Amino acid sequence: MSLCDSVDIWFLENKNLFGLSYDWESILSEEEKQRANRFHFEKDQRSFIIYHACKRVILSSYLQKEPQEIMFSVHEKGKPFLKNDLLTFNLSHTKSAAIIAVSHGREIGVDIEEIRNSADYLNIAKRFFHPEEYHQLINIQDVQKQRRTFFTLWTAKEALLKAKGDGITAGLNHFCVQFNLNHPDEIKHSDSGNIALTPLETPDNYVATLAIVGEQKSVFYQNFQHDPKITSFSKHLTLYSGSRNSDHF
Repeated sequence: MSLCDSVDIWFLENKNLFGLSYDWESILSEEEKQRANRFHFEKDQRSFIIYHACKRVILSSYLQKEPQEIMFSVHEKGKPFLKNDLLTFNLSHTKSAAIIAVSHGREIGVDIEEIRNSADYLNIAKRFFHPEEYHQLINIQDVQKQRRTFFTLWTAKEALLKAKGDGITAGLNHFCVQFNLNHPDEIKHSDSGNIALTPLETPDNYVATLAIVGEQKSVFYQNFQHDPKITSFSKHLTLYSGSRNSDHF
């Protein structure tokens, strides 16, 4: 199955990447370096650098280019895309993990969130979500399930807006996302766009959703591994894009 029929998902965690001593910043563009420098805290700055460097390395495995040679452009509303190529991608990250989705010929969006017990999620939902989503949440009696549902709704809404190229500034309350708690793989929405939503496999403390413009595609989970025996930076990260698989995290 080719990328025309599917989406590859790459999951990254800080704990597996922060210990590497490579000069991640060396493969970023000047614009990416400037964006990294805007972060106040060093840890946030380093996360941005590593995730965007990994994005370049992952895309280089599909494009057969050196990571630093990849050229990006930006749509009117800020969504990045590859110049002169039909390969599509999207990156989402929290403070401790990231997801990169890659496909071909279809616009995609992805969002990942870490489930935070401290989040005042009901008030956030009441203020920013569609009224039906808020009522869906308050009718869930189990607090843990209620909290996880909130973050699932959040990722679904953000992923949909990113797939459309709108971004969160378009507003989260203009459409409603609904899913069956007994069948969590079934996510529906009221947006007029032809967009399929798919929940993604993640470690238990995260939730993530993929949005695809058009019909739903098969999802394959890829390995992103480090081989300490290889000293060349371009070969240091072992990518398995050539043998796509459905292994879970």
